[in-house]
Amino acid sequence: MTDPTVAALADRAAIQDVLARYARGVDRKDRAMVASCFAPGCAYEGALGRGTIEDVLPALERAMARWARTLHVLGTQAIELSGDAAAVETYCLAHHEALAPAPGRRLRTVAVRYEDAFRRVGGRWLIHARTVRAEWERWE
Repeated sequence: MTDPTVAALADRAAIQDVLARYARGVDRKDRAMVASCFAPGCAYEGALGRGTIEDVLPALERAMARWARTLHVLGTQAIELSGDAAAVETYCLAHHEALAPAPGRRLRTVAVRYEDAFRRVGGRWLIHARTVRAEWERWE
């Protein structure tokens, strides 16, 4: 019998690993790594569009191509576990360096909140629905 506290901690760590993999995938411009974080047919709503993750991954690739490099820094997280489901909210500061900067438009920082519905299927936690909310942005 598994201690419920230990199981909950393991579930939280697994969810955090998925979110870190997503951030690394975007920063490395690795579409396969990004896609590995989402369940097939995952509902998506955010700056990249609205639909399924399969609908918006091409838009993500186009967005990534505009930047010389990015750095996604994950911050505050709230994880509410409920069996094989979890509601997760993650704050993120996403830093972007333009490939061809205009004056005053070389560095862009965007503060977003990822509102995710996770599910555990076959022992793996994946994002099944994501809403991305932009809070603010700044150009330098």
